[in-house]
Amino acid sequence: MLAYLGRYTHRIALSHERILSLHDGIVHFRWRDYADGNRSKLMALLAEEFLRRLTGIDLARCPLCQGGTLRVVARLARGATPPETRDTS
Repeated sequence: MLAYLGRYTHRIALSHERILSLHDGIVHFRWRDYADGNRSKLMALLAEEFLRRLTGIDLARCPLCQGGTLRVVARLARGATPPETRDTS
């Protein structure tokens, strides 16, 4: 257990210097390919996939029941008032 926690408390999985940009929901970051002579390479991932790989949490899963799948039904402009909701259960 101590060795497991030590990896996270004394070493950052991805330093902020390696994250190059976040634009239109895509994260661009630098990584090292140890199989290719330790070369530095760039990768672009959807933000959801980027977070899933770092946290192991699937953002499309319902956080309450873990069985359902969340889907986007509307996108709100920043600062917009949310629409009225109805309980459909």
